[in-house]
Amino acid sequence: MPESLNQFVSIGQNGVQLFFIISAYLTYKSYENNYNFRHNIMDWYKKKFIRIIPLFYIAVIVYTLSIGGCGWLGSEPGITWKNLACHFLLVHGLVPHYADSVIGVEWYVGVLSIFYIIVPILYKYINSLERAIAFFILTAMVNPIIMRVIINYVYEKQISDVYIYEAYFGSFCFMNQIPVLGLGIILFYLRKINCRGQADKTDKKLISYITLFGAILPIKGMARNVNNIEGLSHITLFGIIFLVIILGQIAHENKLICNSVFCMLGKYSYAIYLVHYGLLYLYNYSEIHFTNPWMNCGVRYLIITIVSFIIAVPITNYIEKPAVKMLDKILIKSEG
Repeated sequence: MPESLNQFVSIGQNGVQLFFIISAYLTYKSYENNYNFRHNIMDWYKKKFIRIIPLFYIAVIVYTLSIGGCGWLGSEPGITWKNLACHFLLVHGLVPHYADSVIGVEWYVGVLSIFYIIVPILYKYINSLERAIAFFILTAMVNPIIMRVIINYVYEKQISDVYIYEAYFGSFCFMNQIPVLGLGIILFYLRKINCRGQADKTDKKLISYITLFGAILPIKGMARNVNNIEGLSHITLFGIIFLVIILGQIAHENKLICNSVFCMLGKYSYAIYLVHYGLLYLYNYSEIHFTNPWMNCGVRYLIITIVSFIIAVPITNYIEKPAVKMLDKILIKSEG
């Protein structure tokens, strides 16, 4: 793959930061609703994890039985019962060799599960915009230093499977994503603040497009490994970019982002997220290939996106939603 194409494709993996920001915002919002009306932490935990568990468990079982995991195991002797136990307990994100070993993308669920667990503590102490900003600044500046110290330790001790530890402490571990989750908390408090004046509709549109394109421009530099703000990690910089885009959308929902296509993909995004790695695995064994690398990449992207969506629709409508509904009923009966 040409270097220019590789740089372009590599920035796509940072799109997960957008989901972390939105997830943190929605999690804080749901916890506030629970805190104000019921103040039942265990009930809130159950409802949050019920939304994750059905499809995630099915995906873990299917990937284990079909392709034997994604291969991100290093010296591990395949997918062990300990690995599966960690996945079913949603603590796989705490173990470098397990964090992304079965589905190939489950590290996101691992990070989100840990965030769910500590949200009650965060909500208690990070209870204002000022504290949210302070939390972001502190974690954004300290985290890269901590991660670099850990990686250097791995190098010095010549620990096996270095590439796994590099990926884990460079991206997959919860600590690395805390600043981005902090941006979601900032978004939560920004949304709560009442505007002191109403901006003209035209001004809102102008602000929306300026913030959108102003956020996109730095991506070109970061794709070439040029950090625009010294001291912040690549992950945090992308998180800031996505926060700016979200704020622009709050000012005005422009159709470049807020359109029926993206809304439809968002509706089935969880199922798409879980099935797309398996489709990539199968695609790599297909004979679909073009001489032009850009054409090859583009066709691959379109096929995986379309097929993932086609599969995700029935999975969401006929498996995920009924399963969540059933678990909700069981939860209500157990409470009664």
